Amino acid sequence: MALAQRLLGNPAVETMTHIALVVLGGLLWTCSAQAQANDARWPERPIRLIVPFTAGSSSDIVARLVAQKLGERLGQPLVVENRVGGGGSIGTGEVAHADADGYTLGLANTSTHAVAASLAPLPYDPVKDFAPISMLGHSPFVLALYPGVPAQSVQELIALARAACPRKACKS
Repeated sequence: MALAQRLLGNPAVETMTHIALVVLGGLLWTCSAQAQANDARWPERPIRLIVPFTAGSSSDIVARLVAQKLGERLGQPLVVENRVGGGGSIGTGEVAHADADGYTLGLANTSTHAVAASLAPLPYDPVKDFAPISMLGHSPFVLALYPGVPAQSVQELIALARAACPRKACKS
């Protein structure tokens, strides 16, 4: 939690956390109404939040910040469990096969639901085995190169790569 506390001074992290908490406020209201309709006692024990990435990763930090605030609102702790391996498929598979009782949540992203499915058979169906609850945030991706590479755009980088390695000699 010390890393998460240090990051709270970062404006980007604070903005993402604020967005996540606003979204989770709506989620909490929806989940509470649903839970009250189904069982007025929910939650009566801690809730697992499985993060399929390593402790200290950006996913883990977001999960811990959300777990703390959501746990306060629900009156039960959300216990963050890092289940790493297989590009996120091990922890995500555990979420997919958990009892559908509202006591196991999972953090998912493009790695666990899009990329992993294109690389290997998975122990879960990324579409059918999950009920999405909320978008917690988004993260920009940046393509960065060593400063000495003579490319100023993606198109220039592709042309440079093609010139350096003709199609017949290189395959991926």
